[in-house]
Amino acid sequence: GDILYFFSKFVNPTDELLTGEEEVLLNQQIEELRQHEGLLDNDNKLYFGYLTRGYPRKILNKLMIDLKELRSTTGERRLAEELILNREKPLLQRRAAEKIANELRIKEEKEAIERANEARLIKEDRNIKKQRLAEKAAQRMKEAENKRNN
Repeated sequence: GDILYFFSKFVNPTDELLTGEEEVLLNQQIEELRQHEGLLDNDNKLYFGYLTRGYPRKILNKLMIDLKELRSTTGERRLAEELILNREKPLLQRRAAEKIANELRIKEEKEAIERANEARLIKEDRNIKKQRLAEKAAQRMKEAENKRNN
């Protein structure tokens, strides 16, 4: 007979999922019972009457009380967390929206800077070409003047 199975069914007959804390509490109480009663071999046959009387009954009652307290505090903690989350949800949503808007603004600014740099480079290229053309024209005029003078 598996004590864990019996105690689990007794304290949780609907087979709801147990939290980690509840499982730890259940296993601790069962381990205490096994140590006290010398039930270290899981293959021993255990009877319902044995588990519902004496020390096993005392452990079972303690387990039910401890689980009730744990579930009560866990429920209160979850409720408090939900209240806080619901209260802060608009703030969190606004912060998320602000973050997205800020990232979009930064991206647009970077793109604007890149476009301005491209425009500046194009303008510089045009100015360089104009300057070269002007230099070539000045050189041709100088050559033409030198030919006339010679």
